[in-house]
Amino acid sequence: MIVSVLVLSLFILHKRIFLELWLLENRNRIFYGSVTGDEGRLYYNEEDEFGIVPDLLERVRERYGIDIRCTRGEGDFIATSAIFEESDGEKFYFTDPYLNIGLYLYTRERIDSFREVRGMRIISRGLEERLVENLGIGENRRLLTLGKQIEEYRGGEYDGLILDSEAAKEVEIKGLLQGMHRTLIPAAYDIKVRMKIPRDRGYLFDILKYTLGELERNGELRRIIMSNSIRGERKNLRFTPEEEQWLKRKEKLRVKGSEELKLLTMPGALSYRKGAASFFISGFSKLIGVPIEISQEDYDFTLDEIGKKRNNYKYTEPIYQYKIAVYSQNIRSIKTLTNLEGKRIATLKGLREEEYLRENIELGRVVSFESFKDVISALEKREIDYFVMREDLADFYLQSNNHKDIHRVGTLKKITTSLGVPEGNEELYSILSKALSLRRSTIEMEKMRKQVQASPVLLEVRLRTLSLWTGGGILILLYLGFSVAQVGKKNKYLQERNLELEKNQSLALPL
Repeated sequence: MIVSVLVLSLFILHKRIFLELWLLENRNRIFYGSVTGDEGRLYYNEEDEFGIVPDLLERVRERYGIDIRCTRGEGDFIATSAIFEESDGEKFYFTDPYLNIGLYLYTRERIDSFREVRGMRIISRGLEERLVENLGIGENRRLLTLGKQIEEYRGGEYDGLILDSEAAKEVEIKGLLQGMHRTLIPAAYDIKVRMKIPRDRGYLFDILKYTLGELERNGELRRIIMSNSIRGERKNLRFTPEEEQWLKRKEKLRVKGSEELKLLTMPGALSYRKGAASFFISGFSKLIGVPIEISQEDYDFTLDEIGKKRNNYKYTEPIYQYKIAVYSQNIRSIKTLTNLEGKRIATLKGLREEEYLRENIELGRVVSFESFKDVISALEKREIDYFVMREDLADFYLQSNNHKDIHRVGTLKKITTSLGVPEGNEELYSILSKALSLRRSTIEMEKMRKQVQASPVLLEVRLRTLSLWTGGGILILLYLGFSVAQVGKKNKYLQERNLELEKNQSLALPL
């Protein structure tokens, strides 16, 4: 019985044990795999630094000391972000979780939909090229330096310019694209690719699967496409029988959006000039399986993030990505927005986040400047009292230019909007409330996971391997101890038997 338990335990643990031992034993070795892209457009090899999995392979290199290099070609194993399985050529796709780096499209005219982008002539560089293909842009020119990109764009031959978040930060601070309109590129446009591993590289497949699993467990593998994360969230929703029955009807519903507020709905999503969170509502629509559309009519029920309220109560969009701060030469902190009433407030032109927030404030006089330098100059000349800006951009500029006399005096609330639900659709209100609560708790969980610094995975691997071997060793020792006890018991029985035989023999001797 004990032997069977031991064999079964080792059978269950052997793959994990051998994989972790393999990770330790094969450090600083080079392994080759193969990666191909959809329709052959995208691939990763040693010459192409803009591959589909360089960051994943870099994680493997950092955590385990194993160098995996990819070459273009076909393999038999296909890895996806959620499923890892063998395939005979069928395509399984996964979304590269590291493409969502914050990309911005600059255009001369404001765009309200990415349908307007199709057919445009765009300038970009590197990683952006893959997004350009997904956006359906007519022509893309690749220029590696920011200066050449801006110079070419100013020439007027191209319709737009795509920059990553760091380049956009530099452009905004220096005022290099004054008068241009900036739009966040939706995360949903991230490229989807497939990753293949040769059949004879089984451990390579295992280590990528293992690494992705570790990243996901540590909260590092971001679910950047809302529809993908919604599938997992729906499992956590609990509907009443009445709500379930109502959902099965799949009627088309309408919710009221706030008409007067401009809204940035979520990281990577388009910014809408009118209406409530269209992208937000489309996510709920997928979540509950019922089509929902935005309307400007008056409704009786209004949704907020705490509970049911009436009279057009507003709620804070829970997934707004930036902190907006107030800065001044006065060190006195601002507790509420009423402190800004009648004050002269400055923002930067072209930064849409500040534009939305400025319209939410509706206090005092708001002035837009072309560059950060102009803002600081106006503040020093006492032409303005405060300036409002994204915290990360402002802190970067102030630290870079050693402006120690300017202080952050407050952080403004996030942009608000309202969602109204028609009277008689209490089930819809209940379902949306649950979905909003679930979405908010999911975001809070993600924030908490990011705050927790995981111990080095290699140490975890060693400790886990040690614990597994220790457990196996204990089982073996128990088995050996049991065996020794059995042998000792048998020896004692034989000795007693021999004594009894000797005694019987002595009794049987003739007198």
